[in-house]
Amino acid sequence: MISAAEIAEFTYCALSWQFGRNGRNTTSASSERGMQKHAEVGKKLFAVEKARREFWLLTILGYALLALALIILLRWLQ
Repeated sequence: MISAAEIAEFTYCALSWQFGRNGRNTTSASSERGMQKHAEVGKKLFAVEKARREFWLLTILGYALLALALIILLRWLQ
């Protein structure tokens, strides 16, 4: 039987989950490199997510400014 915690561990790192299921020691030099790599990937994913949020914020701001400019233009033309 697989628990919800195991599913979360598998989702995070399938190799680590497999090592845990097989009773292997995960404190080797290669596992340390793996943890460092996970940290690097996590930082990159954080940066990508931050850039995505900034993109959408600026997109919404741009549309709002465009709408405001159109409203001002339409009032000026009347």
